[in-house]
Amino acid sequence: MTATSLADDRRGFLRQVVRQAQVEFSRLESPAKVIDSALLTAMGALGVACGFSSWCRSGAERRYVVGRGLDEETLLAVDRRWDDLMVRCFAAGDNSPDADCTRVRILPVSPDLPLLSSTPALCILIGWRSTTDLAGLMGLGEGLKGAPFGDSDIDFLYHLVDHMLMEMRAMADNALLHSLTNELNQARQKADEANQRNDVLKTELEEAGFRLSGFNDIFHELSGLTESTKIMDAFLLVMLGIFSARSGAILYADPVSGKTHAALRGSGDSLGHAGPDEVSDLLAAIFGSSFGLHGETSQAAAMPPEQFKRLDRFIPRIKLGVLFQIDGQAKGVVCLGQRLVEHPYEANDQKLLQVFTHTFLAFLKNSRSFETIAHLHAEQQQKTMVQEKTVQALSECRLAIDGMEKAGERIKAAITRALRRTTRVSVLDIVLMVVAGTILGVIYNYASPSGIPLAPRVWQYPEPASIDIHDARRRMDAGEILMVDARPTEFFNQGHIQGALNLPLALFDFVYMMRFSKIDPQRPIVIYGRNVSRHYDEELAFQLAQRGHAHVFVLRGGLTAWRASGFEVGP
Repeated sequence: MTATSLADDRRGFLRQVVRQAQVEFSRLESPAKVIDSALLTAMGALGVACGFSSWCRSGAERRYVVGRGLDEETLLAVDRRWDDLMVRCFAAGDNSPDADCTRVRILPVSPDLPLLSSTPALCILIGWRSTTDLAGLMGLGEGLKGAPFGDSDIDFLYHLVDHMLMEMRAMADNALLHSLTNELNQARQKADEANQRNDVLKTELEEAGFRLSGFNDIFHELSGLTESTKIMDAFLLVMLGIFSARSGAILYADPVSGKTHAALRGSGDSLGHAGPDEVSDLLAAIFGSSFGLHGETSQAAAMPPEQFKRLDRFIPRIKLGVLFQIDGQAKGVVCLGQRLVEHPYEANDQKLLQVFTHTFLAFLKNSRSFETIAHLHAEQQQKTMVQEKTVQALSECRLAIDGMEKAGERIKAAITRALRRTTRVSVLDIVLMVVAGTILGVIYNYASPSGIPLAPRVWQYPEPASIDIHDARRRMDAGEILMVDARPTEFFNQGHIQGALNLPLALFDFVYMMRFSKIDPQRPIVIYGRNVSRHYDEELAFQLAQRGHAHVFVLRGGLTAWRASGFEVGP
């Protein structure tokens, strides 16, 4: 066989090794394994007994050095002289790895590299740099046969290292692609989460807009209304429009004022009739259950669905219901039937109806205040009219008294003249004068509103219960009783029991309405105050008993006995 054919066979063998190495490189998972595989491939193909491979990343201080057939000292020397070896492979200025670069250097014996020259087994130095920020060295010893390396061997090393660099670049590209894919997936996930949040925010914004629109409708319809019935009717119509309900109802009862109201509206359903007694009984049954509202504040709460059947007699097929109360006294319920559309009510609709009801309660509470003020104003006008009639009657009586006084003066003058005409008064004259005086006195007494009755009025009243001053003092200190002074105000200001309230008989109706009408009728009341001509205490006790106070007592001994016992008396 000729030398030419042997060379061709050699080149064919090396090309086959490069192709197999390329396949092998594609199966590996990391650059370190590819570099190590390239060293083993080069040693096997060229028949080299020893060699090393070293690599590092740009800017890193640590280098990885592995060897085959070399001692530890040689590998440490390679690590120490790594920079010098790279300079030996690459000329000055050839340090910018814009592309994969490979240099194969035959190592002659040279005094400038004493380490390698002292290791005659290393004959070839291969330097390489990659665009993946990797750089490395590969050193090979002499062949087993001792033959020098030819051009085909050098080309083989170039191709082998180039395929190694391409595989590492592919690995870097795959890693970058994997990283970009992960980042893209994370970005998509974040975008999906952002879209979900946007959907939630959009829904919340729509609900907020719907709620604000509802509040605007409530304020627009209820503002300016002062009658509670009109406010309830208007609120029910607004709720039917906001929730698109076919029917609805408001039932309301105020036990203090005795006022009840039933507003029933609907289309397509047969609405019943709710009378005052039915409304009161129904609300009493609902609020008497365990879920009823309690307390003194205005509040609203969702009505349990199992209680909707109680309202079927007024409005069938109820779907939403809210209970409400004002100041712990007036109570009611707002309920809505089926919707005009097929879409059913949601959980937020129940909460929204409850919020709207809170706003409605503010208007309803104000209307109750207006109605109370109007009622008090009407009562005051009525009392003013009574007082005006009383003043007019007193004026007429005064005129009559003036006329009687003038008539009396004329009679007196006539009697005086008659006495002057006679020196002796007969028994008949005296009787006539007594009878005339008695008649005039009786007429005057009945004509005067402040006249003295012939018999004390207290004789006509039942005798009130009495209480001892010591027992009264003990119960007063304990806060159990209310002490009341029945005398006129001028006497009260001169001296009274400490803590007592003044309720003069002359102003009984007015003062009682202003200061005593809200007192618990079951609270004990002790009354004192009398003089020789008037038993104010007994008369006041009778008046309070007429007003429904069940425990009214008269203080035995009155203010005099209280002072005598040494108890406090205020100015």
